Amino acid sequence: MQQLSFTIARPQRPPETIVYPVSLILCLGFARRDQDKVREHIRELEAIGVECPAKTPVIYPAGGLLATTDSAIQVVGGETGPEVEFVFLPYQKRLLVGLASDQTDRSLEKTSIYKSKQICPKPLSNILWDYEDLTDHWDKLVLRGWVGPEGQETLYQDSPASALLPVPTLLEHVRQEYPNLEGAVILSGTVPTLGGLATPARFTALLHDPVLGREIRLTYGVQDLLAR
Repeated sequence: MQQLSFTIARPQRPPETIVYPVSLILCLGFARRDQDKVREHIRELEAIGVECPAKTPVIYPAGGLLATTDSAIQVVGGETGPEVEFVFLPYQKRLLVGLASDQTDRSLEKTSIYKSKQICPKPLSNILWDYEDLTDHWDKLVLRGWVGPEGQETLYQDSPASALLPVPTLLEHVRQEYPNLEGAVILSGTVPTLGGLATPARFTALLHDPVLGREIRLTYGVQDLLAR
């Protein structure tokens, strides 16, 4: 079990540093609030050979050692891509919220979504917020992602939190399969891309809170170990 250090930022309070022992990662898939759109997306994936679930949302487990707050990750092959998401950490009867990218192997995804989630590191922001400070305006939060080198980024994803299932609903689905969430890192599922899936060497993500006027950023590079 690895331990990651995070800083909790709260309005009108000093920063709090914690060490979180990561036991496993739970990646939600097909977790959009509009389930008609989910079914439409499933048909698109099935058309290109991806085997999709009969029921949604789905939870894809991955090893806890894949969680990282490093600014660079290593992958095998050039067909992996980012997915901007919320990350939830249950911590001492609190729910902490941050930013994550569910880096996924797009080639392996056609064989097994479960294996495609297991093969890549999962970058996490080292800044977290307390969910208690967000409950009254959760749907106004915004997730954004950009692909491309620094100074040449292209907007890749841009959606409000309302695009995803409500947090209590997401957590209810998770607890049905994993009643003990001690040490769990929970990824919320992603929001739509603006122009199709990309496999960039650099990804920048943003979690914006327009009500409290703050944001969390996450930027990381991707090294393909097979590239020469």
